[in-house]
Amino acid sequence: MIRKLVNHPVSILLMLTLVSKGIGFLREMVLAYYFGTGKEYDVFLIAYTFPIIIISVTSYAFPNFIIPRIGKNKSNEYKYLTFYFLLSLSFSVILFLFARQIVLIIDPTLEVKYINVAVKILHYLAFYTLFFNLFNIYKSFFQSRKRFVLPAASQLLVHLMLIFIVVMFQGQLGVLAIGIGLITGTFFQLVIPFAIYHFQNKFKLDFNVKGISAGITISVFIIFLVEVVGQINSFVDRYFAAKLDTGVISALNYGNVLYILPTSLFILSIGTIIFPFFRDYFSENNYEKLRKTLSNSYKIILLFGLPIFILFHFFSEIIVQVIFERGKFDTAATDITSGIISIYSFGIPFVMLHFVFSRLLLVMKKENILFIGNLIGFTAKIIFLVLMGSSLNYKHIPFSTIISVMISCFWIGIWSYYYFIKLRKGLV
Repeated sequence: MIRKLVNHPVSILLMLTLVSKGIGFLREMVLAYYFGTGKEYDVFLIAYTFPIIIISVTSYAFPNFIIPRIGKNKSNEYKYLTFYFLLSLSFSVILFLFARQIVLIIDPTLEVKYINVAVKILHYLAFYTLFFNLFNIYKSFFQSRKRFVLPAASQLLVHLMLIFIVVMFQGQLGVLAIGIGLITGTFFQLVIPFAIYHFQNKFKLDFNVKGISAGITISVFIIFLVEVVGQINSFVDRYFAAKLDTGVISALNYGNVLYILPTSLFILSIGTIIFPFFRDYFSENNYEKLRKTLSNSYKIILLFGLPIFILFHFFSEIIVQVIFERGKFDTAATDITSGIISIYSFGIPFVMLHFVFSRLLLVMKKENILFIGNLIGFTAKIIFLVLMGSSLNYKHIPFSTIISVMISCFWIGIWSYYYFIKLRKGLV
């Protein structure tokens, strides 16, 4: 029984995902050691802002748009490959050609010597974005065939290659080593599924992409907008952080890495389990079991989220010292990063609740409520940061994130409860 469970593709996928997150966390420790919260790493993160927004959105969009539309009709794959290749290429061309303008959107006050570095990094990241988006296309093809392990395993190469190149060449290349590491890692990440797929299927492009967007419903488009709004938060954070002292952008990034870790583990473990139950009980009109599943989710959040809040809020300095404080990550970097994490800790239970409520709304096909909630939270974040004006400091930025998460969570929580009550009474 145990052997079957361990050898099951889902278990292997889960283990690979956990290993990937572990190596990704090691990657951040390596970057902290070599770059700390210096201006060089701030500049890299400025250049990285738009590429990571594009990659995050397409990583969600490509699988969710492609897989349902391919189904058993594999002949459409060449059309989707062509369409999304052209779309990905256009993103990368824009990043490459307008690199200077993009950098100045985020930080108009950046010194000329740092602008040139950021532009060079963004030129590298344009290729990184292209390779990653192409990988997502092939990943979607493999997932449509229920082959999940290969794409998950190949993703490890990005972290490993980045760590290797930074360790070996950062002395000569500086922060440019990160960009080269990302390009190299994503290239090899792409090569593996590309070679295997085209070993079994000849390579060709089909430019007859008419009707490729057919079937993209309003609900799918709204879910896509939800993801876009979520990702733009990183741009807002870095835009306002660029107005502050050197190192704030880097410290926010390190703080965000630690903040996301427990919530992503919750989503990966508990979240992956509860969503099928929500879907099944809703389709069966078994609202009592759905209520019990919701109740159990709240208990898990209380048991899981409260200790993490206490740990992150009251012991943030010790956590940062143990994980990051070595090399160029000095005590000043620890002070700023621990202060950021201490504030972020208030949002951990709300992020977990937000995930549960959002999955319930998606099951009930109330995507518009989720989008409005995220948009209200995002708007509140911007208003708060603008109102801070000249008194803005680094703690206001994570605090604005907590305001956004709490407002969004309360909004979708209230509407989730409202629609659930109506369902139980048979009014919907």
